[in-house]
Amino acid sequence: MPVNPCLPSLLLAATFLLLPGCTTNNAVFEDRSPEQVWTVMVTVAQSPEFEDWTIMENDVWVDPNYDRVEIHRRLKRDYHHPNLEPVRQIETYDLQFILERTDPPVVTGTVRNPVIPVRGQEMIKHFFDEMRALLSPIPQDSLSESVLIVEPIEGGVEVIDIEIEVEDMPPTDS
Repeated sequence: MPVNPCLPSLLLAATFLLLPGCTTNNAVFEDRSPEQVWTVMVTVAQSPEFEDWTIMENDVWVDPNYDRVEIHRRLKRDYHHPNLEPVRQIETYDLQFILERTDPPVVTGTVRNPVIPVRGQEMIKHFFDEMRALLSPIPQDSLSESVLIVEPIEGGVEVIDIEIEVEDMPPTDS
């Protein structure tokens, strides 16, 4: 049976399509100092939060001399789809985030190991979303709280409901 002479070339091309290189994305952090962005970058790297993944490994290397964070992260989850058995997924990501001390600061995120590009972009986006959540101002609605104070009185207890409002304060230069 003769072999199509184009077959080896097609197989090679398919291999390169299935083994993508690095996945990279940038995020700009307006109205934030590079120091704030750096602090949050390190915090998110060291303490990630995922709703649907369990963190198996999260090794973080911080290089403050070059404003770089390297992360080796292994995640797992059981993916449930209707009418199918649950599928255990385990994924490994080697991530790098570099802060550019510009005005405004820019962070470049790169997935350094071969992964499906969409998954790599999701992982970088998740990191940037966690950073933005920590950097975002606290909504004023969440600063208003009700506090119950229990005062002992003769023959029982009196409950006093106090409303606390927090006013906006001008930012301080630190």
